Parts: sequence; C-alpha cells; structure tokens
Amino acid sequence: MCIRDRYQRRVHGSQSDKRGIFSSSGNLQKVLQESLRIAQIVGSKFLTEQQLKEVSEKNIHIHFTQGAIPKDGPSAGISICAAYLSLILNKTIPANLSMTGELSLSGEVHKIGGLQAKLTASKIMNVKKAIVPYGNMGDFLELPQKLKEGMTVYFVKNFSDVYLSLIHISEPTRLLSISYAVFCLKKKK
Repeated sequence: MCIRDRYQRRVHGSQSDKRGIFSSSGNLQKVLQESLRIAQIVGSKFLTEQQLKEVSEKNIHIHFTQGAIPKDGPSAGISICAAYLSLILNKTIPANLSMTGELSLSGEVHKIGGLQAKLTASKIMNVKKAIVPYGNMGDFLELPQKLKEGMTVYFVKNFSDVYLSLIHISEPTRLLSISYAVFCLKKKK
C-alpha cells in the first residue's frame, strides 16, 4: 500500500498491511516496553491453539495515557498481561480490582516497590480488592491499619494464580482456595 502524508511524501506500507502486531504508545521507557513483551509471552501460554491463531490475524495496540509523562518500571506486568487476556478472551476485569506485580518469563510474580502508595491510590479510587505479589506480604503487614481496613488483598506467586483469580473473582470460596493468603479487614464499628 502506498499513501501520501500531509507533506506529500510517499509512505510505503502501514501497520494495517501486517497482522499479528502487538504495539504500544504513550512514552514508554525500556523496562516497561520489556514488561509489555513479557506480558504477551506469558499471556499466550493461557490461550488455545485456535485463540493463538485468531490473535496472529489481528493487531493489538495498547496505549498508556498522558503521553508527555515518561512511564517505566516492571510493576505493571500482571496488569498488562491481564488486560491482554481480557481483550482476547472477551472477559471483563472487574472495575473494583487493582493489581500490581512484576512478571517473569516463566510467569512468576515478583515483589514490587511502593505498595503503600499503590494501595492508597486504590483506596482513593474506591477500589477495595487488590492482587499483590506474595513477596509483598511482609510489606502489607507493616502498613497502617487504617489503610488495610476494608481492603481485600490476594497474594499471588504466579500469573496462573492471577488468571484463576480473574475467572473466579465473583466466587469467593473458589478464590480463597487458590490464594496463598487473603486479608479481609472490615472497618471497625
């Protein structure tokens, strides 16, 4: 395909000519770009052959808003992977759920920094459920009681735990059996 841009230069080809492209935008730095690729690789392990074939025939683009602000860090790994699977499987991620965790190529969920700030942001946004790396359990226990009150936190070691949590998030008994630890702290009356 050949098109002309607004300066009347000839531009050959476009992304629409190619299929199976996973792209991103939004001023992403190197570590976050790596997290995107890892999320795609890990997410693909949860797809059937038919779903993988369908994905290879589509272009997927993920945009991180506020493009003027550089974004970096591995903490969004499980969130990106969950969003990728949500799109492909046509399964909605509950709006009252936040998640954070670095994702490895083997699917392990690694400890992150800044847990207090992330849970505070969740609470401000009235999000009362969070999926957090198991490695951050000690950090969670040291947080102020006021922050923990009313939050349900699911600690995970592997993305398969995240995947199962997303499928069964509305079924607490099943969720309890797959989570390594769950803290449900209700507000004191």
